[in-house]
Amino acid sequence: MDMGGEKLSSSVNVPLNKAKGVNKTLDEFKADLEAAGVWATLEQRGTDAPIITHCGAGGRGGKACDAMTKLGFTNVHNGGGPDDVRAVRPDLS
Repeated sequence: MDMGGEKLSSSVNVPLNKAKGVNKTLDEFKADLEAAGVWATLEQRGTDAPIITHCGAGGRGGKACDAMTKLGFTNVHNGGGPDDVRAVRPDLS
């Protein structure tokens, strides 16, 4: 298990890396969002709808937050790890 607690049931895992230490390009990350079925939902909700990124402890979540901002989303927040998100948004468990 990654640091930070058990996975949030409402989250979708879209990794940022191709391999250990090798980040995806922004286009590759967007393609993975599309393949996971997330992109269409994000487009329907609009670029100002809230998005919370997270990972085990917040490092990759921060990178995902930056990537989402570069993709045009304006209300993106790095939640840290799953337990950090639960602490402020228990409804997302």
